[in-house]
Amino acid sequence: MKTFAELTHTDTHKATQSKFDEGDCGFEDETPSAIQAQALPILLGEPTDFIGLAATGTGKTAAFGIPMLERIDTSSKTLQAMILCPTRELALQV
Repeated sequence: MKTFAELTHTDTHKATQSKFDEGDCGFEDETPSAIQAQALPILLGEPTDFIGLAATGTGKTAAFGIPMLERIDTSSKTLQAMILCPTRELALQV
């Protein structure tokens, strides 16, 4: 994946892409970081376990958060996702 535009266009992604096109997502440019380029195609595919390691500030939150949001069924009122943060500082960033 060389650009975010190459991702599968689900309704959530279309909304995200729209915000990205307006410059409202906080991305520096259209090119995903290394962790995003590796993680997004895998995590947007079939459900699987994934461990990704990357330095601070490389876009890990988007790399793991976008696929999580893509899988949420908005018609269901049950808990579908949970984010655990080991520190208050990380929780504020997420």
